[in-house]
Amino acid sequence: MTVNFDQIPSNLLTPGVFTEVNGRRAAASNPELPRRVVLVGSRLSGSVATGVPFRIFAAEDAEDAAGVGSMLAEMAHVAKQQNRYVEMWGIGLDDNGSGVAATGTVTVTGPATAAGTLSLYVAPYWVGSTMRGRYQVAVSNADTATVIGDAIVAAITADPYRQVSAVNAAGVVTLTSRFDGTPANDISISHSYFANESLPAGVGVAIVAMASGATNADIATAISALGDAHTTHLVQPFTDASSLSAVETEMTRRWGGTVQRECHAWQAANGALGTLTTLGDGRNSELSTILGAGLSPSPSWIAAADLAALDAAEFHPGRPLRGRRLPSLLAPPAGDEFDGDERLAARLVPSPQLHGTFVDELLAE
Repeated sequence: MTVNFDQIPSNLLTPGVFTEVNGRRAAASNPELPRRVVLVGSRLSGSVATGVPFRIFAAEDAEDAAGVGSMLAEMAHVAKQQNRYVEMWGIGLDDNGSGVAATGTVTVTGPATAAGTLSLYVAPYWVGSTMRGRYQVAVSNADTATVIGDAIVAAITADPYRQVSAVNAAGVVTLTSRFDGTPANDISISHSYFANESLPAGVGVAIVAMASGATNADIATAISALGDAHTTHLVQPFTDASSLSAVETEMTRRWGGTVQRECHAWQAANGALGTLTTLGDGRNSELSTILGAGLSPSPSWIAAADLAALDAAEFHPGRPLRGRRLPSLLAPPAGDEFDGDERLAARLVPSPQLHGTFVDELLAE
């Protein structure tokens, strides 16, 4: 009898015992539970009030409801990119009245001694073949730091999908998140991500990471809006202890014998190995998943939406997500990936690809 494998090559000469799971026939006998994904995220403006659910047939519906470039609208873009056919809803939340925006800086030095292009990345991710958050600024010979800083501000301000606002003072560009709360601290700032990119001659860039975002919107508003409506995937951006506890409590209630509206919560987090393992070790719920996206420059809320939409497309325990692609995410820069030992020890996500990371295992269950 010949056994065919999908992932293990037939000419593998390395000795050992190798196993793979083939889930093709996992859902062959039983009908699938209808899937319903609910995205929760910050809103900027729009036609639908805070805390009111709305249907998302296309990402443009979320733009109309929550504002172009809002966290929620961009979550809808990547979720629809991953899964066009699943029933999807959104709940936009206004910032907490006590919320604080995150800030960071890009300090430019000069003058340039040759013409070139400065490639700046602020919370980059892919939507189709377009990378959001990539700002390529043309630099002319002899441009001063102030001139380059003004060009950076102009490029960011002209982008309707920007996650930050920007102002320049003598080459010091201050970036401020367009929404408040701790997820804004996951807005990455970097330059020259790809191997063929470099700073123009004579130009220097010093970056201070986004920080000080605090006091999230009340997730209880979104939980209340859900009611007992059938929902299989709840995607939300907050990983503070209070928000996670509220979500886990709601998931447990929904799985209760008197409710039976089974649902799973999806979140993601960026950070170094120690930060992510501390977060994961602090939770213990089989009904809530946190994706550890490592040092990917893509935002955590984008990763959460991408992963949940993927799971909604493969909604069966016999079909593992290992090796499936998350097309919106950028891999960590070369040298910042988790190595094999780290992934094994902490059950994190490997990111060897430049256009789309692949799911290995999850940080917390």
